[in-house]
Amino acid sequence: MGHSHAMDSSIAWMNSAETFVFLNHAHMGKKTNSAFISEGNALEFYLLGAEANPKKLQKKLSELTGYAPMPPMHSLGYHFSKWEENSAHQIVERNHDFSHFGFPVDVFWFDSEYAQDYQYGEYDHKRFSQDDVMHMNEQVHHSGRRFVIAADPHLRASQDYFMYKEGLEKQGEHVDDHHISNLFIRDPSATKAYEGESRAGKSVWVDFLNDSACDYWKDLFHPSVFKGTNYMYGIWNDMNEPSVYKTAAHKE
Repeated sequence: MGHSHAMDSSIAWMNSAETFVFLNHAHMGKKTNSAFISEGNALEFYLLGAEANPKKLQKKLSELTGYAPMPPMHSLGYHFSKWEENSAHQIVERNHDFSHFGFPVDVFWFDSEYAQDYQYGEYDHKRFSQDDVMHMNEQVHHSGRRFVIAADPHLRASQDYFMYKEGLEKQGEHVDDHHISNLFIRDPSATKAYEGESRAGKSVWVDFLNDSACDYWKDLFHPSVFKGTNYMYGIWNDMNEPSVYKTAAHKE
């Protein structure tokens, strides 16, 4: 966005690929040249302008991209996040210590190590038993705090994992005359789910461009499905690139 006494102008560069923006001074510093370079995808951008009013320009941008929802109050507070192998007992202890020593905290974040074999939507059975999780929830609730829990957009390709097993059963189901239920991104042959290596090992990826996949993914994190969770839990979409470490055809 550029601002002057006479007008405001901006460019909205709509590209999800890795993008570089270069700003260079020219004409003895009286002008600035800009260059946008994206590694892929279609060329799509919008030029916006308003007469000496940044608020009007911001309003135009919001009408183009959509208004951001108001964040929940606790998200504006103090957060504790640490990548480590943790347990329900450890969270209870930390919850007590933050209160006892007077350190402010509003939200505890869980990285993917909470999950059973990186199977998001399932607590590790040893470190987060159902009894321990219920006790943890009760203690954190009484302290007026919340949780945010990681869920990567890839699913471990294992018949022991309910998300993957149920997803395969729904894959290709007839929805109506023009749509099928495509939950996982398909391989180039479009005959089976694309598989690659990621944090969970051999994995498949959710096809978020398909409404059926979005509905399926959303429902997986309802407390009736993700046992042990309740209103205190938020979901953190981690590794949302999505990340593929390697495939059979492409190593690391």
